[in-house]
Amino acid sequence: ELCVDIGQCFTQFKNFADVAKHSCGRGKVFCRNIRNPCEIFQKHGLLYATEDAKCYKPKVQGPCRTDHWLVTTTDEMFLSCQPKPCSDVSHVLMGGKCRPYHELLCPGFGEVWVSIGDGSAVCICDTGFARGLDGNCHQVFTKGYKGYCKGNTVVYEINNKGLCVENPCQKGKMPHLHTWSRLIKTADDVTCHRVIDDISECEVEVNDDDELVCGSIRNDHEASLVKYCVGDSCCGKRRVWCPFRMRCVPIFFG
Repeated sequence: ELCVDIGQCFTQFKNFADVAKHSCGRGKVFCRNIRNPCEIFQKHGLLYATEDAKCYKPKVQGPCRTDHWLVTTTDEMFLSCQPKPCSDVSHVLMGGKCRPYHELLCPGFGEVWVSIGDGSAVCICDTGFARGLDGNCHQVFTKGYKGYCKGNTVVYEINNKGLCVENPCQKGKMPHLHTWSRLIKTADDVTCHRVIDDISECEVEVNDDDELVCGSIRNDHEASLVKYCVGDSCCGKRRVWCPFRMRCVPIFFG
């Protein structure tokens, strides 16, 4: 990505908040400055295949011969037929090695692995987490993993980085991403929750008494998704169902 004038940017931002998140100066945004030929189609994630001049999602066979698939190489917007790196379909390439899906591929706090356009897997911060300047993933609206934020500050994602900002709640209380309103005009619009546990090394959830305790923000409702719906739309915005892990994971925009 490059910092360019917004008029030269071909990235399709979702809303004004998304534009602000990618801002790199007055009238400038971080974006790709080359247009994806397949972005005219409504289906998300399509890229141009040089083999037959059609649009596909990465990691499908398409026009490729057996044991090959369409993936990106040096250019992240174009697909070409390449050998599948792992002969076993239950394995994924990570760090140059084929590893089973069921292994703990990303042991870091708040991390999840995603498969990218070249067919390999990388670790990113899960939804509700942001990677801090220390390299770790931190749950937003908390003090972060192992006290990343000092004083009365909390983690907030700014330009894809987890930074420490002033806590809008009084000391001893914090907001939570599940109760954070999209429209915040004053501090009175923020829902503050009392902290009753040591939450420095755990995911933080809101209990039945509206207090912040150690729990899970990622698996609360996903177990029931398969019973009621099928397809990408089940998981909500920027998430997709992963059949290998039987859970929703973030969509990776590399």
